[in-house]
Amino acid sequence: MTNMGLSINLPLWHGPDNPEANPVLAALRCWERIDGDSQRIRIYLRRVQRVSPSGSVRPIYRREHCNKFERAGPSYDLGPRQDIYVLEEEQFDYIELIDSFHT
Repeated sequence: MTNMGLSINLPLWHGPDNPEANPVLAALRCWERIDGDSQRIRIYLRRVQRVSPSGSVRPIYRREHCNKFERAGPSYDLGPRQDIYVLEEEQFDYIELIDSFHT
């Protein structure tokens, strides 16, 4: 944990459309066995930051649809690994303030 949120490296799948407009699927390092097949758990994230805070080059995301997740089998494209921040609620308010000031 950092003052910017959770610092983590995850495979991110942005989907076929505009990544800024759609949720991103982040693959966790945990699996669920369904019908004898291991499926990787993916959570929903949404990019919330347009302006980087001073010195930050990592994209910043927030959890979305916290009550559901996706499963990905071994043949799914999980996307490239990225270093990102995932915000907690109080950090999200701060980033929203920065974004509104710069736009």
